[in-house]
Amino acid sequence: KGDMYLQALKQILRITFSVLIFIVLFSVVFALITSKTDLIFGLKSYVVLTGSMNPAIPLGSLIFTSKKNWYKEGSIIAFEKGGKTVTHRVASVKNRDGTLYYQTKGDANKVLDSGEIIQKDIKGGVYLYAYHIGNLVLFLKTLQGFLALIIVPSAVIIMLELWNIKKEMEKEIRKKIFSSLRATEGSEAIS
Repeated sequence: KGDMYLQALKQILRITFSVLIFIVLFSVVFALITSKTDLIFGLKSYVVLTGSMNPAIPLGSLIFTSKKNWYKEGSIIAFEKGGKTVTHRVASVKNRDGTLYYQTKGDANKVLDSGEIIQKDIKGGVYLYAYHIGNLVLFLKTLQGFLALIIVPSAVIIMLELWNIKKEMEKEIRKKIFSSLRATEGSEAIS
């Protein structure tokens, strides 16, 4: 009875580990793909590299943006400025001759950003964010991160599955041997 519980516990742990690895791998692949393109649900991801949006969005967070036709005051947007992607809050919106101009400011900054942003410079409004997950994404973009969080867990899952296949094969071989022995014993008893 104790062996049965141990086997069930091992199976539960194996399944839980596999599900967790699958979720992590899926999340990582999703974050990496959306960092390059907005083809998945129109989402694009960025890593927040400064503390200018503290406490709302801390340094190292992963943000997902989606494009809109316009953004209202108070919206958090990601935009291109000086060749970099910046994530700040819209402080005000002005319409001049049919063109929207956005004045922005980081929550942790004391002054407004210099200059205004126009629609074409906006990469998207922040749709959702995950605290500190951006640090993990940055790590995954390195060779060490790729090996540690994708290759190693994948190898562990493959090894566990190979181990299970080996155990099942051994079980089948034992059954055949016992079946063969019973058949031999039964034929000796008849003669």
